[in-house]
Amino acid sequence: ETPERFRSLLQLQRQELESKEREFESVLPTLMALFNVEGEKPQIRYLEGSEGIRSVREVFENLKGEFVQIVPLDDVDKAAEVIEGRDNHLKELKEKQVTNRILCVTDRTDFSDMIEVANGEMRLVPKSKFPIHAEITVRANHTLIYSYKSSVLAVIIISQEIADAVRALFDLSWEGAKSYPSKKS
Repeated sequence: ETPERFRSLLQLQRQELESKEREFESVLPTLMALFNVEGEKPQIRYLEGSEGIRSVREVFENLKGEFVQIVPLDDVDKAAEVIEGRDNHLKELKEKQVTNRILCVTDRTDFSDMIEVANGEMRLVPKSKFPIHAEITVRANHTLIYSYKSSVLAVIIISQEIADAVRALFDLSWEGAKSYPSKKS
């Protein structure tokens, strides 16, 4: 082939590429509309171990508003990663006067020997009836899920829609737990 032929081939490819680009530009508004119909995409973070717990606590302490929580108390008390730094975390929440409602899944029937979380209310629900081994906490648009069974790991989901749905499930559970022991702080 002659060098001029290569130039002709390049020009032909350029024209084809420009044609494809024009075609793409014509459908781009439709693609964007379809993409945006689904709404805001949740952000998800996965953290492990002591460093993960510290990171989650830092995020949590900087959020605003009440938190609601279902916590497998007996599992938490066995997790060294959670106990480390817990007093400082609770002190920070108390100083900020963060209100809360907590469902404690435990075999305990009273509040003696329990850590106090200020500015809120706790209810004890029997572990034998509700064998939950993961913690679920909702504050603002954040849903925090912790697992303590094999190793400590946390998942943070940032989505108002998901937080609202989990908060509504918590409210349903809270109402259903009215007959269980309760304590305000």
